[in-house]
Amino acid sequence: MRLSTGKARVVGVGEGRASLHMERPSRSARAARKCQSSRTIAALSFSLVGVGACQDPISPHDPGNPYATEALTVDASYNATNLGTLPGGGDSFGEDINVHGHVAGIATDSAGNSHAVVWIGTTLTDLGVPFGTRSAAFGINDSQAVVGHSTDGISRYGVIWKNGGHTLFSGASSPHMVDAMAINNSDVVTGYHLAGGTSIHAYRYSAGGGFVDIHPSSYAQSVGLGVNDAGVIVGYVQLADGSTHAAQWNSANTFYDLGTLGGLIGRAEAVNASGTIVGESAEANGRLSPFSWRSATGMVGSGLGGYALDLSNAGRAVGYKPLPNRHAAATGKNVANVLTLPSLSAGTNSYAIGVNTCGHIAGIAGIAGGAYRAVRWTILTCD
Repeated sequence: MRLSTGKARVVGVGEGRASLHMERPSRSARAARKCQSSRTIAALSFSLVGVGACQDPISPHDPGNPYATEALTVDASYNATNLGTLPGGGDSFGEDINVHGHVAGIATDSAGNSHAVVWIGTTLTDLGVPFGTRSAAFGINDSQAVVGHSTDGISRYGVIWKNGGHTLFSGASSPHMVDAMAINNSDVVTGYHLAGGTSIHAYRYSAGGGFVDIHPSSYAQSVGLGVNDAGVIVGYVQLADGSTHAAQWNSANTFYDLGTLGGLIGRAEAVNASGTIVGESAEANGRLSPFSWRSATGMVGSGLGGYALDLSNAGRAVGYKPLPNRHAAATGKNVANVLTLPSLSAGTNSYAIGVNTCGHIAGIAGIAGGAYRAVRWTILTCD
């Protein structure tokens, strides 16, 4: 649920969250993969602070790809399952996974339009397009409430799909531009919206509390990416100079700047039940490194290049390594060792984006011919 209880970007195709995580050392470049991915903050279809299609709404400084090649050791305790796509469709993308192993994500139809979908086992359910021509799902909770967006290419509404129906919600701007990136088990949602027609702001949304802009006024822009069951939201903020810092908001919407590892990029991706936060940050030398943050220690880098996109309540982190190809990776439970996950096809990119309490993982992997498929990686022994 990227609420990170155990718990990351096609859509045109760059409206997915995986685009957010693809092909780039910074979220603003995950869409470099021909914008073919899905968990991306999104490919806003309007011009905004220099952000074009297939990019994040906030474009932090991008240091290129200064990563040393690291050894690949495949984690034999995991099995990879290709979850398939819509009939006649092209790609599919797994964006999040709940405690039951249900995966929410995106699949393209025969016309190339993206649809929000859910996989239960390997059975795909199309959640439909409640507004416009395309939709995408980025988060799912344990009650199978799913969040994402639906768009006509001009306006974009946040969507909650639940109990066979859906709810559209938006901020105050016109045209409406809202993306819902994560949901917790109390149906609290976070993401970002276009505020005043000029800048991206993080928000908190719930049926009881309505839509609340939580942007800190001293920053240029902000994005919410994860929320835990205590209502703690994490994401990032952009400073006036274009750099970004990892960010946290408590349940009362009090903001905390978590900073960086010394470089110009910081993004908090997920927070688990204990309040541990993971994300990625640039070190002083420009290399992006996964980090963990705890109140007792502050931000601590892993010493390895890569991205941490989600964290389970058991302490298992997932993401990917930016080697010659991108390789989905996961740590052990409460252990710093990092192992790559089995691929669907040799030599193709893969991305681990969501993890549940048991340690099962949702993500994306390339297949022969250049297409991408949603993947569920299942662990042999539950955490």
